[in-house]
Amino acid sequence: MLSAIFQRLNAIKNYVKRPYYEVRFQDQHKHVFARKIDKNNDELIKKVHHENEAMAKEEQHQYQSPVGITIDGQKTVYQAPHTFTDLTKIDAILSHKGYTSKMIQDTYQLLYQNYHYLSYPRSDDKTVTEAQFAELVQNSKKIASLVGVDLQLLTHLAPRKGLVEQSATHGANRPGSVVPNSLDDLRKPFNTKKQQDCAIDIYTLVAKAALAILGEDYEYQHITAHLTDYPEFQCSFNQPVKYNYKQIYHRGKLPQVGAPLGQQATSFIYSGANSKPSWPTKEWLYNRLDSFNDA
Repeated sequence: MLSAIFQRLNAIKNYVKRPYYEVRFQDQHKHVFARKIDKNNDELIKKVHHENEAMAKEEQHQYQSPVGITIDGQKTVYQAPHTFTDLTKIDAILSHKGYTSKMIQDTYQLLYQNYHYLSYPRSDDKTVTEAQFAELVQNSKKIASLVGVDLQLLTHLAPRKGLVEQSATHGANRPGSVVPNSLDDLRKPFNTKKQQDCAIDIYTLVAKAALAILGEDYEYQHITAHLTDYPEFQCSFNQPVKYNYKQIYHRGKLPQVGAPLGQQATSFIYSGANSKPSWPTKEWLYNRLDSFNDA
């Protein structure tokens, strides 16, 4: 943890902005066509990323503009929910509300140990057993009503492979065997408003993340295209079709439905720079630790 933070702080301290200018194309609906660049291919980077705008404009004159667009493919993709959370993710997600790690851990522990409103907190499991899944299904409508989830979205009541297994040590974090009658019940064990709010936020997060596995797969169209005369300029994007489980639980904003591809694209000069390393937040650190574990 200390090494990861130290390296990131050093990267921020030693960051030097290096602007560049690049020829790209764009259709009337703001879909951008650009060349794919391998970050390890210095020769291609030097060819595509110009040091000044004049050099980029000189390259721009080599291309006809506007130019036609060819669609390569349009594929329907289904994404199953893998939304179970764990204590470190809960900590990272809720830390911006001012809750300390200790408050989150202590609050979760009390809701589990004394009231059975939540499952065992320090579980490393990413799946649940068939019995735990059946309990979630049985309580799903009451839990959904409690945390504001549309009951009509809870239609995938069969166990999903990779989420429901025959055995697990504790099972992934989820609502417990006891469902509170109201969110106010979660306030009662705590004295301060901040602790009470923390309890409600923890329960709501865990509940929605678990209920999402009862939603249908997210469905979207993956569209790829290139410029007809300059096939190295490519574009790809996803077009949402049905949000399904993402309407139950999704970090950030839902993917937006965009305009279709146009028939022509016009060249322009894109001004960019090498990315500055982001500040090492708690969520960043936990994600880094997860990547180390996966490796």
